[in-house]
Amino acid sequence: MTLCSENACVVASHIGLAEQFPDGMDVASGPTPKTEIDPSLSSVGSWRSAQNSVHVKLSFSAMSKRHLALILSAAWSCVSLAAPTPAPVRAEIDVLLARLQRSGCQFSRNGTWHDGPKAKEHLLNKLKYIERKGTVQSTEQFIELAGSASSSSGKAYEVKCGGAAPVQSQKWLTDELAKLRSSSVN
Repeated sequence: MTLCSENACVVASHIGLAEQFPDGMDVASGPTPKTEIDPSLSSVGSWRSAQNSVHVKLSFSAMSKRHLALILSAAWSCVSLAAPTPAPVRAEIDVLLARLQRSGCQFSRNGTWHDGPKAKEHLLNKLKYIERKGTVQSTEQFIELAGSASSSSGKAYEVKCGGAAPVQSQKWLTDELAKLRSSSVN
């Protein structure tokens, strides 16, 4: 597929989607997990994805280069929009996970039982991953996104305390959160 305008010409293969940007600048969009620029081309940039599924050649005037710089700057800004979890929410999550760690209960994920410290470590790693994607707005959201099921298998986590029957971790964490909140009010 070739898209050309006054300021830019895009050649793309194996993609079916292109976006029109201001002033007639056409930019093909598609999966480009790794990008490399071919420095041998003077006024033309060449990008290739790691799987060679996309090949794009762009030739820009000075005006188009400014637009591209603005677009890339805006895209980079979006990547850095993920803010840390608000301090009161993070403090509540930390106390909740400390309770899980000290509970003596076991935590099942993908069919394997783990002790409290391993459960806390795993859920903190999931929290870090989620925070890279965006801000966790509440402890309930943390429980829903990180503490209730495996993101790889979709299988619900479980918590088993002593001889009691296992319960879904979402229920256990929500019950513990309610206890935490009621004790902080009193």
